[in-house]
Amino acid sequence: MKSRTSLFNPTAFKKDITRFAPAWVLYTVGLFMILTVTMMDDAEYYRAANLADSLSFMAAVNLCYGFLNGQLLFGDLFSARHCNALHAMPLRRECWFTTHMVSGLLFALVPNGLMMLVALPMLGSGWQVALWWYLAAALEYLFFFGLAVLSALCVGNRFAMTLVYGIINFFALIVYWFYHTIYEPLLYGVFISEEPFLLFCPVWQMIDNYEVIHVARAEVEHLNYSDWFVQSVTLGEGWGYLAICAMLGVVLAGLALLLYRRRKLESAGDFMAVRALEPVFLVLYTLSMAAGFQVFAELFNANEYVFLALGLIVGFFTGRMLLMRTTRVFQARGFIWFGVLAAAFAASMLLTSLDPLGVTRYVPDIDDIGYAKISNNYYPENSDTPILQDEADLETVRQIHALAVEDPVRWQDATVEYNTLSILYHVKNGPAITRRYHIPCNSQAGELLKTLYTRADFVLGTDDAEAFTEHVQRIYFDQYKADGEGVSGEIYMNHTNDDYIRGLVDAIMADCNDGTMAQNYSYHEMEEQYAWVEFALEHNTEDGGNWYEYRTVVIYPSNRHTVAYLEANPFPVEENYG
Repeated sequence: MKSRTSLFNPTAFKKDITRFAPAWVLYTVGLFMILTVTMMDDAEYYRAANLADSLSFMAAVNLCYGFLNGQLLFGDLFSARHCNALHAMPLRRECWFTTHMVSGLLFALVPNGLMMLVALPMLGSGWQVALWWYLAAALEYLFFFGLAVLSALCVGNRFAMTLVYGIINFFALIVYWFYHTIYEPLLYGVFISEEPFLLFCPVWQMIDNYEVIHVARAEVEHLNYSDWFVQSVTLGEGWGYLAICAMLGVVLAGLALLLYRRRKLESAGDFMAVRALEPVFLVLYTLSMAAGFQVFAELFNANEYVFLALGLIVGFFTGRMLLMRTTRVFQARGFIWFGVLAAAFAASMLLTSLDPLGVTRYVPDIDDIGYAKISNNYYPENSDTPILQDEADLETVRQIHALAVEDPVRWQDATVEYNTLSILYHVKNGPAITRRYHIPCNSQAGELLKTLYTRADFVLGTDDAEAFTEHVQRIYFDQYKADGEGVSGEIYMNHTNDDYIRGLVDAIMADCNDGTMAQNYSYHEMEEQYAWVEFALEHNTEDGGNWYEYRTVVIYPSNRHTVAYLEANPFPVEENYG
C-alpha cells in the first residue's frame, strides 16, 4: 500500500533513466561539443565571454530538448495499450507524474552540472560565469519542459503535441504577423512596435537576450592576447525575465498535473485529450496556417490576401480532419462553422478600418506630452535626432501631425516628393505613442517639417559650434564634381587644422540658420550632392574611457555658405582622386 500513497517511485525512476538513456547521453555529448567550441580560445576572457554568449544558443537547445523529454516521458499516454497497462499498476497518477518530472529535470540538470564542473578550472578568474551559466540554462529548461509536459497532457498523440507545443511557443509572433500585415495597414499612421509582442515570446527573448551575464576584460596594456583575463563578472537585466519564465514553467507543470488527474484513459490516441480545448486549437491552428500561407505569398510576391483566404480554408478543414480523425469534414456543419470564423475575421477587419475609437485621428494635447522625437526612419526612439521638450517645438509637431491626419496620403503620387515621418510621443501619464506618415514636401505640413529638419540640433546634434568642434576627433570627406575632379580623404583634429574645422562647422551652422541644410534628400529635388562630410566625435565616459559618435552631413549646391567655404578653403588632404 505504500506505493499507493508515495509521490515518487524508485523503480519507475530507474526505468526512465535506462529507457531514455540515448536521449540524455546524446545531450551530454552535445554539451561537451559546445564546451569544446567555447573553450578553444587561448585567452580566459574570451573563454568566459563565449560561455556566457552560448546561453542564447542554449535557449534553442532547451526548446527542442524540453519538448523531446516531455514527449518521451509522457509518451505512454498516447498509446491505448500502454496507457491502460500503466494505470493498471498500483501507483497513483501523482506518483507517475512527479517521478517523470524528476527524471525530466535530472536529464538536463545533471549533464549541465557536469559541463559546469569541467568549465570551472578552464575559466580561471572568470569561474563565476560557469555557475551563472548553469543557473540560467536551468531556468530556460524549466520553462520549456513545463510547457512540453502541459502540451503532452492536453493531447492524445505525438503529432498533436508537436503542433500544440509549436503554436504556443510562437503564438506571439503569429499574432504580431497578423497585426502587422492585416490590421496595421487599416489604421492610418498607427504603428505599434514588435517589442510588446516579442515580450510574450520566450523563445525569441532568450535567443536574442545578451544581457544575462556581462564579462569585463581587464585593461592591462603589457599583456599579450593570450594573457587577457577577466576583471569582473556582473549580472544583466535578463535574469528577471528568466525567473518569470521558470516560475511560469512550474505553474504550467501544475496545470498539467490537474489535467492528468482528470484525464480519461480512452483519450489515448485521440488528437485532443481535453474536449473543451478543441475549438481553441481549431482557431489557433487555422490562424497559424493562414499566417504561414501569407508568409509564403510574401516570399514569392504573390497576392497576400488570396493566400490568406486560402490559408484560412486549408487550416480550418485540415484542423477538423485532425480533430475528427477523418477526411469527411466537407459537410454542412463544417461550412457553417467556417462561415462563422470567416465572418468574425472579416468583421474584425471592418471594425478596425472604421476605427470607432478614433485611434487614427488622435493627436495628444500639448499638456499631456512629456517630450517628442521625430525622424525619417521607422524607429525614432533609436535615431540621433534631438528630444523636443520646448512648448513651441511640441506645438509644431502637433500641427504637422494634425495636418497629416486631416489630409491622409494613402497612395503616393510619383510626381510629388514625399518625406517619411515617424513621430514618437512620450506621454506623461500613459504609454508612448508612435505614428508614421508620408508628408508631401510641398505641403503645409512639409514646410513645417523642414523648419525642424534644417535646424543645427537636427543636423549636427547641437547648436553650439564651439562645443561641437571640441569633440571632433577626425573628419572623413568626399567631394564629386561634374568635371570628374574630386577630393576624398580624412584629417585629424590638431593645432594645424582646428581653425579649418571650426570654419567648416560655422559655415554649416549658417546654412542651418538660412533653412537650407535639411538632410532629407526629398527637400533637394533636382540637386546633385556637392560633398559628403562625416564628423567623428569623441566623448569621454565617467570611468575614464571614451566612445565615438558619428555625424554625417550631406552638402548640396543650395548650401551656399558651406559651398563657398569649401571653394575658398579646399579640404586639406594629401591625396586627390579624380
